[in-house]
Amino acid sequence: MHKTEPIILGALLAALVIGSALFTRNSIAQRQMDRPTTFSTGPGGLRVCLELLQRQRVPAGRLHSGYDALGDRTLLVIAMPLAEKPESPEERALTAWVERGGSALVLWDGSAWPALLKGLTPTSDRKRTELIAPGAGPLGGLRFAPPAPGRGIYARPPWRVLAGGGNAAVVLRRRLGKGTITVLSPALGLRNRDLRSPSDAPVAFVRLVREGVPPGGRALFDELHHGFGESRPPGAALWTALGPGPHAFAWALLGLVAALIWNGNRRLGAPLQLDTGKRTSTLDYVTSMAGLYGRAQAAPVAVELLGASFRRRMARRFGVSADAPASELAVLTPDAVDRPELEKLLRRCEDIAAGGDAGESDLMEIARGLDAWARRLRLDD
Repeated sequence: MHKTEPIILGALLAALVIGSALFTRNSIAQRQMDRPTTFSTGPGGLRVCLELLQRQRVPAGRLHSGYDALGDRTLLVIAMPLAEKPESPEERALTAWVERGGSALVLWDGSAWPALLKGLTPTSDRKRTELIAPGAGPLGGLRFAPPAPGRGIYARPPWRVLAGGGNAAVVLRRRLGKGTITVLSPALGLRNRDLRSPSDAPVAFVRLVREGVPPGGRALFDELHHGFGESRPPGAALWTALGPGPHAFAWALLGLVAALIWNGNRRLGAPLQLDTGKRTSTLDYVTSMAGLYGRAQAAPVAVELLGASFRRRMARRFGVSADAPASELAVLTPDAVDRPELEKLLRRCEDIAAGGDAGESDLMEIARGLDAWARRLRLDD
């Protein structure tokens, strides 16, 4: 791996981590403010509803455990949408609890919850109707604003309308075993932002909760399925609160780390080929140099240079003087039969260097001879 590649990957990783952290922090804060939980004081929270019940001296609190821990003297308030959909065992436990005599108050958002909300459909009518509750019951005499399209509820038996008009309902109730389920539509407006405007919705909510709380009991807001649970692992609530955007960042970060580890010793691109250019063989070089010296009529100089180079290499190899006579240098050869041949070649170099005649062919012959003897004597080792 090139030296700059880990730096580039590290910079990209750091940028991704910083960007993900900033985005996650803003996303968590925004989602917490918009979530229908009593912990949220933002526009979409229900903190005002909890404080309203407490000011009206209606016992109210938060549920941090599962539905199987619900007591007999409890009114369960479920604000939808839930951050975590209850699993099948929890749905069965809730249904069994209601059938035994429990009461549930659901702030509905139109999503399906088959175990409890069968027969309910969000209205899509464009017509707006003034909704007036019947004179009897907990909502007697209260008036509600007409629901906007998609915020009312169409209901089929066994649901009974407690508040509604000709085209939609905002408060419904049904019996399930010995217990009851009361559903409030989004049109009632119980979020923090909705309660700023004067309406009968807070009065209706307090009446319904007070009616549903058994003597000596209290109302509990389901916070477990909004990510606030005492029995959850430490990181479960945080992971739930992050939402799909930060989840995608987390998985992308994990993939980048895996790719960085996987490609730690891999080349990130094709190897670059070095341009070595046109290479000239040694024989072509010697031939061209011989021709150059021949045209310059400097054959003695060329032979003198070749002979001096050969003598210096022999001096380094055998530890003798480079100016020793040819006979003394020839004695250094390991094979006595070849000594006269080397001595003859060295004497010929001396004769031509001293001013003897020599053509291009003579230069090539001497160069080849000296090169052959250099290899045989291993002068370059």
